[in-house]
Parts: sequence; structure tokens; C-alpha cells
Amino acid sequence: MQTQQNNNSNLITATLHNCRIGRPVLVPNLYVCPILSDINQQPEYISLKQAYKNKLVAIEETETVSTTKIENRSKKPLFIMNGEILEGAKQNRVINDSILIPSQTKKRVDVSCVEEGRWSNNYESFKQSDDLFNYTSKNEKSKSVFESKLRSGSRKADQSGVWDEIRKKQSRMGVRSQTYSAKDTYTQFDEKLRRYERVIKTTSNQVGVVFYLKNQCVGMDLFDSSVTYQEFSKKILRSIAIDAIEEDKRTSFSGFGPENNLGKKLIDQFFDLMVSLKDKTIPAPYMGTEVVLNYPALNYYGSGIANNGRIIHLNCFHHVEFATSQYSTH
Repeated sequence: MQTQQNNNSNLITATLHNCRIGRPVLVPNLYVCPILSDINQQPEYISLKQAYKNKLVAIEETETVSTTKIENRSKKPLFIMNGEILEGAKQNRVINDSILIPSQTKKRVDVSCVEEGRWSNNYESFKQSDDLFNYTSKNEKSKSVFESKLRSGSRKADQSGVWDEIRKKQSRMGVRSQTYSAKDTYTQFDEKLRRYERVIKTTSNQVGVVFYLKNQCVGMDLFDSSVTYQEFSKKILRSIAIDAIEEDKRTSFSGFGPENNLGKKLIDQFFDLMVSLKDKTIPAPYMGTEVVLNYPALNYYGSGIANNGRIIHLNCFHHVEFATSQYSTH
């Protein structure tokens, strides 16, 4: 397979220089810091939620579980975020990487199955889900996607690894799911998740978040527009809160508080590291450019989809080993 050519870029550094850290919020086992920006840009694309609501997208099965066909019927590019779940058809799937699909085109998109125990036509087609693949499992999936795209340009994940993540998480959390659906993990903890939602609020000019789970940084999500972040904020927060709930079941950890200087210093340290690392660009599969941070020695990885010199979505994550857990985010 042909290796993708890449070039040095400063898109991530330039983007983060226009941002600042807001007031942190502490909830059980989770430290959440908003990323703020005074550059208020309007999205130049349509989201999957908007497209689905307005019947501007069609999603079809293919001959393989690892791809779907997505048709963008909008006059704008269609933005689909890494971790978005497609419910229905023969099995629920998750998008492997953030992508842009050009207007009024149909593309074959790399996905992974997140419902191992079902292969049936109980549902006519896919629909957009209200939840994302949980944060630490998404990061685990993204490691193999990183290797795939830097090696061959495809966005393939380790499917057996994805299924293994779901089974182990549900076992640890006492979740019963006949089909091992990632969605069922959220359903059985909906009441606790709502408590997190009531405490963690979106602030003015917020374009992203940095997460610390048990004092360990697990990553960040950043968008080009506060409008886009507002749309995804609930999903993103639930995707990390479900991991915090798992840890809360097993530990009495309290962590640093919102006024603790150590917490703010750790966030600043992570932010400064992201600014200092050199990113590279590779061709995006359908439209735009992909910006990549790949630092295995530091256990830091990042990927962003950009168009017209503007990062639309940036997801950076940190491999973390939790001493009191049986899992890691890697």
C-alpha cells in the first residue's frame, strides 16, 4: 500500500493560540475545562444531526460491515465527527474519523460495528444517534485508525478490539445487553448522566473542552465555531461522563477542586504541550486536509479535519494507564 505523503503544518498551534482556558468544573472523578475563543465563526458546513433532521442525508449498508455509503444531499459540505454512532440497519456503527463529505455527493465511509450481537434487518435504515462512542473507547479505536491512515490512507479500525472494549466496559459496569450494543451502556446509566449534564454547563464563546479523568489528562475536543460546539457539547460530555461513572463505582477518588492551582497548572501544561508539538498534514479522504499529531513516545495523538486553512474539528488524546482500573485509554 502507498504511504501518504505529509508536510509540516502549524494549523494546530495557530488555532490554539486563538483560544484560552475558562473556569474548570469538578464532578466525581472528572475535571472539565472549557476552551474559549473570541473569534466567533459561523459554520460553513452542515452537521449530521442537521442533515438528518432536514432529510438531507442518506446512509446505506454496503457489502461489508466496515463501511457505509453516505450521501450528502445538502448544498453545503457535510461534517461527521469521529465517534458519532449510526443506529439501525443490520448493526449499529461508529464513524472512525472526522470527515467532510462534499455537497451533493455519495461516499463510502470507514466505520466500525458497535453492536456485536445483532445482524438482522429489524430496522430499515440508519439514523443519527443521540450519543457518541464513549470517550476512552473512542480513543482506543482511534489508535488503530491512526496507524491505518498514516500507513495506507484508509481509516480502518481494529474491529475485534472495538468489540472487546464494549464487552469489557459493560462487564465492569454491570451492564446487560443482549447485543453488546454500546448504546445500552448509556441507557442503563441515564439518570446519573443527567446529573453530570446539570452541573457541566456550556459557557459563552466556548469552542471545546479539555478532560481530566482521575487527575490524568485523557484529551480534548475543539471546534471552529461555538455554534458547532453547542450542538455537540451534550454528546461529548456524556461520552466522558460515562467513563467517570465507571471509575466512581470503584474508587473514592475526589481529585483537585476548581480553585486548586495544581488543576489549572495541569490544564495549562497540556495546552502548552499541544501548542509546542509539530503537526503534519495529509490529504483528507473526501474533502479538505487532515492535520495529524503522532507522538507515540509521549503517548499523545491528535487529528483534525481542516478546510480552507481552518480546523473544523480537532480531537487530541493521551494514552493513560489507570492503576486502579483494568482498562487504559490507548
